Amino acid sequence: MAINLYELFSFEDRLNYATAKGVDETLYVGVENKIYERPQFATEFSLLYTAPSGSVAFPIIFNGKLVCFETRLDSSYGTVRDQLSRTSGRIIGKIPDFRKLWGIINFNNRLYIIGSQRIDSLGNFKDIGGIWSIDDTPVYSNDPPSELFGNNDALRGWTLYNGALYVAAEIGGALGGPETLYKNDGTGWTTDRTALNDTPKRLFGYHFVGSELRAVQFDTGDFVLYSLDNDLEKTQIFSFPLGTESSFSNYAVQTEEDSEYIYILLTQARFDFDYENYLIRYKKSDNSSDLLTIPSAENILLLKFNDFDEGFGNALGQYQSFNEPSPINIEVDIEGFNIDLTVTGGVPGYVYQWSDGAQTEDRTNLSPGIYTVVVTDSQGNQAQVTINLESAEFQFSKNPVILELSAENPETKPNLSFVCEVEVEQDYLSDNLTKIITLEQPADENGETIFDVSAALDAYFDNELPSLSNASISLKKDSILRYRLRYTEKFGNPPAEGQFTQANIFYVIKGGLSDIEYAKGNFFNQLIDGSRGIWFNWNKNQKTIFQNQYDFLSFILVSALDAIKFEVKINYTDGTFYETSLLNQIEAPIVFEVYQFPSSIIQLGLDDYFPSKTIKSYQISILDQNDKLILDKFQYNVEQNKVKRQFLYLNTLGVWAVEGFNSNSELKLSTEEEVIQKNLGVKFKPTDTKEEVVRKTGNMDDKVFAGFKTKEEIEHLFPFILSESVYEIVKNEFVPVRLNFSNNVEDDFEKIIPVEFEVIKPPIKNYTPSL
Repeated sequence: MAINLYELFSFEDRLNYATAKGVDETLYVGVENKIYERPQFATEFSLLYTAPSGSVAFPIIFNGKLVCFETRLDSSYGTVRDQLSRTSGRIIGKIPDFRKLWGIINFNNRLYIIGSQRIDSLGNFKDIGGIWSIDDTPVYSNDPPSELFGNNDALRGWTLYNGALYVAAEIGGALGGPETLYKNDGTGWTTDRTALNDTPKRLFGYHFVGSELRAVQFDTGDFVLYSLDNDLEKTQIFSFPLGTESSFSNYAVQTEEDSEYIYILLTQARFDFDYENYLIRYKKSDNSSDLLTIPSAENILLLKFNDFDEGFGNALGQYQSFNEPSPINIEVDIEGFNIDLTVTGGVPGYVYQWSDGAQTEDRTNLSPGIYTVVVTDSQGNQAQVTINLESAEFQFSKNPVILELSAENPETKPNLSFVCEVEVEQDYLSDNLTKIITLEQPADENGETIFDVSAALDAYFDNELPSLSNASISLKKDSILRYRLRYTEKFGNPPAEGQFTQANIFYVIKGGLSDIEYAKGNFFNQLIDGSRGIWFNWNKNQKTIFQNQYDFLSFILVSALDAIKFEVKINYTDGTFYETSLLNQIEAPIVFEVYQFPSSIIQLGLDDYFPSKTIKSYQISILDQNDKLILDKFQYNVEQNKVKRQFLYLNTLGVWAVEGFNSNSELKLSTEEEVIQKNLGVKFKPTDTKEEVVRKTGNMDDKVFAGFKTKEEIEHLFPFILSESVYEIVKNEFVPVRLNFSNNVEDDFEKIIPVEFEVIKPPIKNYTPSL
């Protein structure tokens, strides 16, 4: 919505104001000697700071914070302040005898003030053009030396271009003269080009419009707009007649552009200090232009209408719409410890300032830590993002997955809370993450909070049942989830959110560690220490299996490999053995991803090699491209009896495994029913009853004898006993069941005791026989 500024403030007949927008989207407006603020989402402005009487105040965002530049109408000084309150502020820079302010720009972690001094004991209007720079500490500096610019030099244009600050100076000031372009690439000032010596044309500014560099000149009564190439060679876009009155002193110029028009906002200043303001609108499609007059006012040199999101209004209540540059958007792509930024919006000519001092767009080979980058466009608009680089780490969905946050200077942030967005990757390995939930928690008295997002992540898992007939290896995409946490602070009156951080993509496994191992905090690091790969099971690389039992093995790779392949060694009861390749070779396997493959005799077809022989045991090996072992060999010891009951279960590492039992079971049949009472009335039949069954279910549960086990063997059953997802395999189909164990275990590891468990099946309602 467009808002006329004159509906907000009493400007009388002056347009001497400037705007700035903070990183937290707070809008600051300088009017006369006052600065007003309006936080994001607020509807009203409030007074923030009042400069001394006779000053004009300009708000600027410098290194992420608000500062104020003040000029005195009596040309006594120019002052930069931070830490603003209603009537005071800390002085961090002061320029004596300051007369004209031409521009303010952020560059290379310094604030550059472009203007002139009146140094003349007789009080004549003689200016010395100068550029002063300050950092955000209260130390005054003059940069560059004053002798760089001669007496009466007018600094007509400035811009950030290709990582350098350019300032155009017109020697001779208001009287016109040769033009020189000065350049500062961060190491000092040099003369970059003097070939702009095309008097009587007068240069009034360099500006970024869209992605192009523009030059603005006044040529014998005509206003001219040029585009410039990388060598600063000019091509005229259009000219517009403004008259040739000799009393014209100078122009203050700003340009803005959208898809249809180029807008030129300028102030025409006369020797008698009368000002006229114009808005030239040039239509690209037909090369037409018109002039929109803004009421006479003071010099509007620093009127940054492109920073003001409600548009630009005038004293007559008329409104001309400006398509201000879209907000600067920073997209972050993180690969390991490399950061790739993509910046859009704003006005191109971006400058990058990282919290560790770097000034490049992208970063490589960084150390773990938190990095903040502030992006400044060519008009001084800023945006920032914080990036959290952490070492690759697995979390478990059944354990806390925490994010600890702490605010800086929480005492300055009323109503402080933290907002956390949980994003997950719906299409595995696509790098496209979708927000599934937004959480908000208040800060404690120390400005801190801890989020636990495990419940949100655990609920998002949907483990697919494996295929019993598939004899190939595959990524187990459903046992591991890639996620990212983005977070920000929220505070103010009313509270408003800041910009969200960007963080690495992390991995969460459908499972959990015991409370003791989770509390130690180093389980997974110990597990992968010195390994190139690890089995995802708790069987210590050895397991007993029945001849007709199903089973699955899962593993992850810890180090990058060109390829992996599988081999099996089959040991027979007659003392012979047979070795062969197994499954398919995998090219360029992915590190830290879960692979799953069928591993039983019947799934791998191991009986087919020598049908007349009996398999005693077999070993499965996973090798790299050089035939070197990646993981310890996994050995199956074959029980010659056939399995009677086998159960597929999800272990605490989020992968499928099978337990088989050969013993008998004890069947238990029970029923449950729901009965309602009926009123038979005064007339009823002998067959009528006062009770009616409205629901009846049958429960056919049984007890399975697991055999005689030692305490150590029982501990090996714990992943099965504690599984929350168990299915009995019946005629190659999966039947969901629950397990209930209740056994007395002796302390003696060697003592053998009987172990049994109850299998609780789904209730039977509306019985139908299997077809």
